[in-house]
Amino acid sequence: MSHKRSIGILGVGKHLPSQLLTNEQVERGCGLEPGFIESKTGVKKRFIASERETASELSAIACKEALDFAKISADEVSTIIACTFTADYVMPALACKVHQILGATNAAAFDLMANCTGFQVGLSIMSDRMSCNLDQKYGLVLGAALQSRYVNWSDPDSCIYFGDGFGAALLGEVPSGYGFLAHDIFSNTFC
Repeated sequence: MSHKRSIGILGVGKHLPSQLLTNEQVERGCGLEPGFIESKTGVKKRFIASERETASELSAIACKEALDFAKISADEVSTIIACTFTADYVMPALACKVHQILGATNAAAFDLMANCTGFQVGLSIMSDRMSCNLDQKYGLVLGAALQSRYVNWSDPDSCIYFGDGFGAALLGEVPSGYGFLAHDIFSNTFC
């Protein structure tokens, strides 16, 4: 007899840091013609974190919004997965810092590093975990990108693409036939 259940997104949240960085500023800083970034990428503007802002604090704001959206308290969350490669520290994990900030006293917490695909991979892992484990009532997946501190803003081959942003999704049980129906993850390595 299968105990598998349907898992879907019950709440979402997002947060952008405080500082606006315009395309014009980036273009001037790396010697590009005005309008180049938007024509090449479609990006119109970006936000970057101030020196005072941390990935854990900004992530917690997005997570709180997802919890509020779903009307779920932090102590009801069973697992927190932080999908990032720009955490505050190597250790403790970003998920553990968010766990502390939220007061998610009953949640396990760990980080997942899958770069650009991190959030999608995190959703896959969380929904698979929850669909097979009835003890997992709610799962919180967050995506944290605080890349501005690592970008060379004078390199036009890379700086035109990046900014900072934080998002979260709260997962829980949904009616059969809804939610995540399937996942597929693959890698294509170039040497």
